[in-house]
Amino acid sequence: MKVMRHYDTDLTEKQWRIIAKLLPNQKKGRKPIDRRRIINALFYLVRTGCQWRNPPKEFPKWKTVYTVFRRRRIAGVRKGIHDALDRIMRKIKGKKPTPSVGTMVAAVHTVCIQDYDGAKLVLNAIGDQFKRLRVIVERTFAWINKYRRNSKDYERNPENSVAMIHLAMTAKMLRYLQNRKITV
Repeated sequence: MKVMRHYDTDLTEKQWRIIAKLLPNQKKGRKPIDRRRIINALFYLVRTGCQWRNPPKEFPKWKTVYTVFRRRRIAGVRKGIHDALDRIMRKIKGKKPTPSVGTMVAAVHTVCIQDYDGAKLVLNAIGDQFKRLRVIVERTFAWINKYRRNSKDYERNPENSVAMIHLAMTAKMLRYLQNRKITV
């Protein structure tokens, strides 16, 4: 079924095919919700930073969108989709399935060493890897902050803030995968 795209944040057909395979089956007994419209609403919300209660009329009611968002966050669906897309991206780029640069070496220092001095010891121990890691972290923060919902912490619940970051990165990965041959 061809769906009209109203906003740049709406899923394309290929993006929908990718993400639809990663969504859990809908529960029986309830009126089915158009999951694509829910995801489009969430991508719009995270990109533009609009309030939960003020999405455009093309999207489902705000309470429906929020309820689905909250239930899937609690069930770990958002993180699962994000992690699955991350594995696909890493495979396409020829990287290991799990990141290694982001894993920092923890150095244990005695209590008599000040935190500042201890930090210098750790940074000296990891040297160039730290510089590379810093570039990666700063680039990732820049990507996340392009999504206005993440430019400031609007959420009362910290788990919702984490889920918003997962949504932003999911949208970014889907855009990357849009023009690639992939198998999910």
